[in-house]
Amino acid sequence: MTIFPLDDRITAMKEIDFLDFYTLVTLSVLTALSLLLLIRIAIINKKKAREVSRPFVLLTYSSLVSALIISISAAASIVFKSYFILNIGLLAVVVVFAVYITLSENIYLRNQIEKIKRDKANAYYIKELKNLPSEEYLRARKTINTARLMIQKINKLIVGKKDISSDMFTYLAESFLTDLSADGAVVLAVQSFEEVLAVKALAGTFPPPYKLPDDLARKEDHVFSNFKHAQFEMGESIFAEAVSEGKPFLIKNGKDNPLLPNNGNEKFLQHGSLIFFPLIVNTIVVGVAAVSRGPDKAPFSENDVKMGEFLSGFAAEMIHLTVSILEASEHAEIENITDTVAKIQKILLPKNLKKVPSLEIGEYFLQERGICSDYYDVIVQQKRVFIVLADVAGKSIQSAIIMIMIRAILYLITNTDQNMEAILDWLNKGITGKIDIDHFASISLLSYEPKTNTIEFIGAGSQAMMVWNKEKNKIELFQQKTDPIGIDVRSKYNSIKIPLHEGDVAALYTDGIIETLNAAGEQYGAARLAKLIADNHSDHSKDIVNKIKNDMISFIGKAQTHDDRTLLIIKAR
Repeated sequence: MTIFPLDDRITAMKEIDFLDFYTLVTLSVLTALSLLLLIRIAIINKKKAREVSRPFVLLTYSSLVSALIISISAAASIVFKSYFILNIGLLAVVVVFAVYITLSENIYLRNQIEKIKRDKANAYYIKELKNLPSEEYLRARKTINTARLMIQKINKLIVGKKDISSDMFTYLAESFLTDLSADGAVVLAVQSFEEVLAVKALAGTFPPPYKLPDDLARKEDHVFSNFKHAQFEMGESIFAEAVSEGKPFLIKNGKDNPLLPNNGNEKFLQHGSLIFFPLIVNTIVVGVAAVSRGPDKAPFSENDVKMGEFLSGFAAEMIHLTVSILEASEHAEIENITDTVAKIQKILLPKNLKKVPSLEIGEYFLQERGICSDYYDVIVQQKRVFIVLADVAGKSIQSAIIMIMIRAILYLITNTDQNMEAILDWLNKGITGKIDIDHFASISLLSYEPKTNTIEFIGAGSQAMMVWNKEKNKIELFQQKTDPIGIDVRSKYNSIKIPLHEGDVAALYTDGIIETLNAAGEQYGAARLAKLIADNHSDHSKDIVNKIKNDMISFIGKAQTHDDRTLLIIKAR
């Protein structure tokens, strides 16, 4: 065995033979090529830094550094003919990738934390979006606010004994102008006993949508004055077109529209976008309202049409009421305010209840002397039928105003898709503390859905409902003891849904029915009323009403009564 000196063995370990030399050359060349490829990838990644993930970019640079280290160390090993330098290079590569793994992990954790924060923020945003009120709710709320202001206005006019007509029409025009963000608004009313539409109020800038006289000077104040005092025969103007249509119609662009005249080249005569609203109460046309925007403004949208439709319905009721007040004042000898209000109030009560195909509705209504405190009506909307019965506290002009408010707001709100609880809540908020009147009302509100044969009942105050259930062969009482409307805006009301099948009978009544006294001081009572309904449930609703009416007359005898009496019998057929 040959033993070499220690120094010779160390030298042998460090030296590189011929084969290793070519291996290292090959490694250096491949590494250099890899280096060039990685440099190209790094340049591309830099250009697309926003599209490439950070860990991938970090990996590219780590590989680039590692390839550079290996290339340099391999070349150095060839020059110095020693593996030691290559080993140091490989160790450096290990360190580079250790650093890469650590940084990648930190980036990953940071990204996860950011993702969790984003997810939470998105979830909160989605929740907030879901909690936002619907467009219909906002539109109805805005219209109710306008309606409430109109009620305040007419209340001040009545109390102040001002010219109700001119001020009310002016306020209506200003309401259309403001709520629809229009440049101009006009309100016309049908003249009594004439087939004529007369302009009652004009607000803002409104290019006349009719042919101006040729001899009229085309000056803004002259044109405004002509429009303000204009009258139109039915069938001769675009306003009459709105009446014949029976529904709102929108002109998005008035330029070169055949329905609109060319009155000149002056800027104030140029038409932009217009909407025309017929004002109709119980199929009777009482007027027309219209709004206009200039050609330099965004045209009206379908949402504006819907908003205006709500407003026009209320405006029609207000015009009808105003005209009724004027007619009552002109044709009656007014000796005291009580008689006048009583006449106006009679106008509000339906002369004939609207017919519902799947229901029989009979009514018994008796008004004691003076102002009536009871109000009832049947409101037929597209999807639901509403039956309302209210008893307003007191017999004064204030109670009459509260009744007017209830009727007007109900006709407005029931035209939406809101549920019964929202309807009564809005009604309560609409009259509570809005005007200087300390009055309240008990109310029963019934909603009938023909498709599902169900009724939904909600009550405020002492109002109740009786239902004869044909299947169970018994009568049931539904009463919700809550605050009357008009006391507290925070009052809460809950509804009850009940099936109403053929032969079932529902009864709504005011306390004047069950609290009526006879000569002996005895109350008529709910039990007596319930027995009469149960005994006669197979009769028609009007026959049931007549039997209860006759029974009450017999029960009262010669006793004096002081409260109004209202009873509604609703029978499914």
